[in-house]
Amino acid sequence: MTGSETRAGPVRPDLAERLILPRYNLRDYGGVTTRDGARLVSDMLFRSAELDRCRPHESDLLERLGVQALVDFRSPGEIPATVPAAHPRFTGQRFATANDDTVIPHALNRFAALNTPAEARATLTETYRKFALSDHFRVTLKLYFEMLAHTNGPSLIHCFAGKDRTGIAVALFQSHMNVHPDDIADQFMITHAAGEDRVAYLRETMVGNAEASIQPDVLEELLTVRAEYLEAALAEIVAHYGDVPTYLRDGAGIEQKTLGALPQRYSVS
Repeated sequence: MTGSETRAGPVRPDLAERLILPRYNLRDYGGVTTRDGARLVSDMLFRSAELDRCRPHESDLLERLGVQALVDFRSPGEIPATVPAAHPRFTGQRFATANDDTVIPHALNRFAALNTPAEARATLTETYRKFALSDHFRVTLKLYFEMLAHTNGPSLIHCFAGKDRTGIAVALFQSHMNVHPDDIADQFMITHAAGEDRVAYLRETMVGNAEASIQPDVLEELLTVRAEYLEAALAEIVAHYGDVPTYLRDGAGIEQKTLGALPQRYSVS
């Protein structure tokens, strides 16, 4: 498999261009057209994997992007005690949730007993369903939307791999901003365009340091995104709350004032 082609399908070339640093799955998730003809702003909305192990020449990464605030979707147990390598000069606000989360997609001990990619897909599908309803995710999602409503400048959100929790959160934001579901799914799949550099970085940083105990094709699936995973999370939201707006309001507890502020801040005609 080469370029942006994977077992999970190709990524449109124009969307692959949204990637800034493939190694960290770092990209701009603005620039998307909404169903009413507006467009999400560019150069203001960034997403990535964790940046704790950036290389020395990337230590000013957040500064170069102009990031004023970031939201970390990781659980406290995933966050190193040392200052992240990309943060030495970061003077903006950092938001994270103090409560631990048992739904961590890359906890390798959960995958060591799996023998086939099909088993891995089933496990990841169930993980995505659990994400949507977990306390940790909903509390952090509220922090994310509130951060967007109050930050005057570029922001960044991330988790560990920048594809699962981050992917669902961005999809919910884009849904709130009236982006078409097909475009949301296309954006979700951009992870694949990051290629082998991203995969190598994740292999270096995985929780549990147990990569060798996992079947290679199972590990490959763990590092993959599929539209069906996002569909599972959104279906779980609809099953419990009826629709995304109700979930944001009642499930995540996001105030209407916060929700109402986002289109004015992040879309242009």
